[in-house]
Amino acid sequence: MKLFGQTIPSPQTVRISTTQIGKTDRTASGRKVKDIVAVKRTFELTYKGLKPSTMQFFINSYLSGETGIFEFTDANGTNTVEVDIVDIPREILKQKPQYSQNVTITLEEI
Repeated sequence: MKLFGQTIPSPQTVRISTTQIGKTDRTASGRKVKDIVAVKRTFELTYKGLKPSTMQFFINSYLSGETGIFEFTDANGTNTVEVDIVDIPREILKQKPQYSQNVTITLEEI
């Protein structure tokens, strides 16, 4: 699994959500019609914990505001998708504040 050209640790879970972007309307007879313009995917990578250097990579990528390539493998083989990091909720350990736990990296397809 790679993000922005760098190999990232395997997440505990990967959740893929699909959203249809389009226009829904009704015909004169009342029948619903939908014109799908695009299908956008959102990827949620969940980690139990991350080392400081890995967490910093995700934070720097997020703060840069740039898009990048996310490479992952599923039942269909290897996929590459252009994504943007949209959210990084996390918890900081009280005993070792440099470590993060319960991290979710949310990527949105461009």
